[in-house]
Amino acid sequence: MYRLNTSNLNKYKIVMLSDYVDPATYTQEELTKEKAFINAIRGQIGKYSIPIDYVEVKTLRDIQTALAKYNKQKTVIFNWCETLDGTDTEATDVTKYLEKKHFIFSGANSSCLALTQQKDKTYDTLRQSGISVPAYQLLTNMQDVKKAAINFPLILKLNAFHSSVGITMANIVTNRKQLLQQTHKLLANYQTTVMAQEFIDGPEYTVAVWGNYPNEQALMIYKDKYADTKGCIVNTNNAKFDEKSEDAKNVTFIKINPENHNKTIEKIIKYVLNSYRTLGFRDYGRFEVRVSKKGCYVIDCNPNPWLGIDGIFIAGAKKYGYNYGEMIMQICDFAIERQEKYE
Repeated sequence: MYRLNTSNLNKYKIVMLSDYVDPATYTQEELTKEKAFINAIRGQIGKYSIPIDYVEVKTLRDIQTALAKYNKQKTVIFNWCETLDGTDTEATDVTKYLEKKHFIFSGANSSCLALTQQKDKTYDTLRQSGISVPAYQLLTNMQDVKKAAINFPLILKLNAFHSSVGITMANIVTNRKQLLQQTHKLLANYQTTVMAQEFIDGPEYTVAVWGNYPNEQALMIYKDKYADTKGCIVNTNNAKFDEKSEDAKNVTFIKINPENHNKTIEKIIKYVLNSYRTLGFRDYGRFEVRVSKKGCYVIDCNPNPWLGIDGIFIAGAKKYGYNYGEMIMQICDFAIERQEKYE
């Protein structure tokens, strides 16, 4: 297991590059909590005498202006910026700029982000490396749906979106009529390609991974548990982001220590670490896996996952004695070490 070593970090300033927190879209309570959170991080990192700046940006020009004052040889960017001009598909614009200017930064590079923004390309890459993923078909219009030769049950997902955007229980379809109705709704609402994916009927596991080759490690595993198995049995968008919703109330997460595992957990970890390397993840990432009688399937991969204070990453880090600031420091140290060794 990794242990925080500040010898590399002491040579650098940490710059946390963040999406803009718009006061118009947050309540005063949320803004107060956000400010307290950032101040806590500053204090936790400050105890190590490591300087840290927190920078919010709206546009690429904001990034250019904000970073112009930093010495690239003495700065490590904790890349917390996923959106520019309110569009999360522009995350690669951030990393392309950081790469062009030769900044050391945490997390996925542009090629990894571009690959994993498309579920079909991700699945194809994993399958070519011998990693099991669900069978799928892409649906771009209603003619595709009518012609599709697909075995039910299916789950419908937006091909270019993460974080369960557009996912409800209605996305699990068991016949052609449901497929037509729900695909029409998704195409109309999101104007993007829909992936009709084989539904893997079995328990779902979320796996947090950090580190870099050859020392990547599964940090924490969550197993989804549904109170009403006849109701919602997928982790919907509401379940993830609306704690008052019925979907959120229906699901709880069982923590599993990766170091105390059985054969099923061993297989999950093996699949996830292979996926991490195959897709070119760096420093940290999150994976969703489903296990059925037919086998173990990687169903989602996120190279730039949420790192919230009640999420899987800090749960895993706390297990090893890290506070939130120290977790950020460790991820920055991964980036520095990776840069010095491999790039």
